[in-house]
Amino acid sequence: MPDDGSRASAAARRPGGEATAAAILQAAQEQFLARGYHATSMRQIAGAAGSSLGALYHHFPTKEAIFEALLADRNVYPKIAEAFAGVQGDTVEILLRGAIAAVHAAVAENRDFIRLVFVDVLEFEGAHVRKLAMETLPAMLGLFQKVVTVGEARGELRPLQPLALGLSFMGAILLTNLAYLALGEAASGLFGDHWQEEHVDIVLRGVLKPAATKREVNG
Repeated sequence: MPDDGSRASAAARRPGGEATAAAILQAAQEQFLARGYHATSMRQIAGAAGSSLGALYHHFPTKEAIFEALLADRNVYPKIAEAFAGVQGDTVEILLRGAIAAVHAAVAENRDFIRLVFVDVLEFEGAHVRKLAMETLPAMLGLFQKVVTVGEARGELRPLQPLALGLSFMGAILLTNLAYLALGEAASGLFGDHWQEEHVDIVLRGVLKPAATKREVNG
């Protein structure tokens, strides 16, 4: 028996269905971001989409099916995984700078995905976005395995598991972008024009100054 997602996909493929589904998803996104998932009704989504309630149910059998389709449509993880596959370098810094640039670029193209992730975390404890992340995790981990291999060979890294490195790295980047979004228009003034570059340096080197040499200490 087909699940809600399969039925929604089948409806979208019918003649004229794709445009209607896109309008419904856009309307749902606006409602979810403005009201939250649980406070939004199917009737409100239909009204915002300029559609009848019957047409809405024809395309999406449940509100959760709409939310799942919306996250899948705005999902930036495949773009990040694809970009990660193309990152090349012979040092840890070059590899991680390439990875950071890839994440920032993917998020900049669709910041609404980060907003929807926030809704999912608050109202579903991240159940839907976790599923999307797990689908691309193996591809993403390939880059962090490369970072660990290069770093250990060059003596640039202490022993690290690729998964731990990847989770810490992605968490830092995505949370920074979420903070940027949360501040709205004030973000540009507060962060400055070079905030991404400064964030790269913090991720790579931390916040502490290098320890003073013995000569500097002794004068």
